[in-house]
Amino acid sequence: MPIMIALRWRMAALAFLAQNVGLGMVLSSFGILLPRICEDLGASRAAAAVAVSIFMMMFGLVSPLVGLGLARFPLRLFMSGGAALCAIAMAAAAFATDIRWLVLLYAIVGIGSGFLGIVAPMTLISRWFDRKRGSVLGIATAPIFMFLSPPAAAMLLKLGGLEAAFLAMAGTFAAVALLMLMVVERPKGQAEAAAPQDQPPAPDRATFLRQPAFWTLTLGIALMAGSGTALYAHGVVYMIQKGIGADGATIAFTIFAGGGVIGTSLFGWLADRITPIRALIIDALAQFALWSCLVLVTDLAALILVCAMIGIGLPALNALQAAALAALFGVRSVPGAIGISYFIKVPFLLIAAPAVGHMFDITQSYDAAFGTLAALMLVSLILFATVPFLHRPVEVR
Repeated sequence: MPIMIALRWRMAALAFLAQNVGLGMVLSSFGILLPRICEDLGASRAAAAVAVSIFMMMFGLVSPLVGLGLARFPLRLFMSGGAALCAIAMAAAAFATDIRWLVLLYAIVGIGSGFLGIVAPMTLISRWFDRKRGSVLGIATAPIFMFLSPPAAAMLLKLGGLEAAFLAMAGTFAAVALLMLMVVERPKGQAEAAAPQDQPPAPDRATFLRQPAFWTLTLGIALMAGSGTALYAHGVVYMIQKGIGADGATIAFTIFAGGGVIGTSLFGWLADRITPIRALIIDALAQFALWSCLVLVTDLAALILVCAMIGIGLPALNALQAAALAALFGVRSVPGAIGISYFIKVPFLLIAAPAVGHMFDITQSYDAAFGTLAALMLVSLILFATVPFLHRPVEVR
């Protein structure tokens, strides 16, 4: 039994690494790299922001394929192979001289990260933990790398420019590719196709698309996730525009990323106690209020406080979504449901960052764009509130 417990938490640690490196490191470093990308490659902010949007788009496009593939192929194949693909693309990005090549390479990183992050680690956690799943998902998705990556990227830019930053990320992905070979599919004795006694069999994918609750949950998550992508891409530059300087903006953004370390565990704990949907409603309400404050405040101390509080709630979305899908449709539905959900989110992830960049290029200010994003948080709140009323029991065919 102690050996099994140790193995279970080792799988949680591997899921933590996959999630943090596959998604957190790439997203949180981009905002720091954006001004240098524009300068070195001669690109506008709207054009440069396409890179992170393409990354998220490809991430979303491959997620359904991962959900399908995990029923037939080993988890370690997706996770290790995805990390290796990211390592190659990031190494090539270090030598990119044109924004079009960089966008293409970020697309490849998005494919690899789609294999490595979200669906695979959430599935790993779902297989190994049948109690307090929300809390474990919160711990496994704690964005430590999102906290560490901004200051690390800023330091690497000073030491060796974009080349040093991209090569460092390539090395990190290469190390993770080796570690993912240690993934164990499921606990010994757990039948591959067996459903837990307290869970219904997995519904087919068409069933999700016929569920209004699935659509409202997914659209609410998509609006918040798209807004988050825009913040990751433009947040540092937005804070510089507010007059707090590059160092102050880096501090504020680092605190924002650090808030997620607390938030994922906090909201995972909350989901276990008041249901994942209610936790999402609380998160959306808080985000609406905080994003509204983000537009209004200009003082460094106030910005740091607002960013920290935004960071507490925003990174918790992935864990809350997985917990909500498991609660609504059963644990065995998680890989397929998350994959389809990410595919639906693709347009939101693709449009958000370039749209904010375009609004800045036109108005030379981020205020209108971020005010719009705050309003989208209110829409997400309304969508989450309707989920319990729209949910219908799943009929498995």
